[in-house]
Amino acid sequence: MIERKKTIKTSFNKFLEDVVKLPYKPNPQDNPQHENQIEELLKKYEIKYEPQPNGSQAFPDFYLPDQDLNLECKSTANYAPMWNCSLPRPDALYILCSKKLNKTNMFFGKYVISEKDYNELMEVNKFIKKYIKDKQDKKKKFFNYGRLAFQNQGGNYKKMYFDYSYAEKVLEYYDY
Repeated sequence: MIERKKTIKTSFNKFLEDVVKLPYKPNPQDNPQHENQIEELLKKYEIKYEPQPNGSQAFPDFYLPDQDLNLECKSTANYAPMWNCSLPRPDALYILCSKKLNKTNMFFGKYVISEKDYNELMEVNKFIKKYIKDKQDKKKKFFNYGRLAFQNQGGNYKKMYFDYSYAEKVLEYYDY
């Protein structure tokens, strides 16, 4: 748990402080409990937000206009989330909870993937999608659907995603 000196806290700082105290909640599409608990905190602290601004299956889960911040909620049974067709975006804030740890952490995407690696992987993704599109035979009844998925390989995922210095850095970024 993150303990703080006595300072004047904004409602957004209080929200961030409470985020890392949350227990694990699953986040399936049909019952996104993790997203729901984040939304309850946003309401509690009267933080302006837009839920699912680009649709229910698109990034981000919430947009916070006063902070100009995209917020994405992830949950995992172990330590590493499945990124599906979206890598962690450098300036987005991720809130990740782990069933195995029954804990939550937060981090900016740039803490877990360098901008260089992000850009390189996105270029490969773009290349593969274009290649698939260019090779489609419009006369055939079946085609390749160019949806790639990203997943971590190797490494200590617990340390990678549940390094609580990330939460400290997020709080420092917001002058807390």
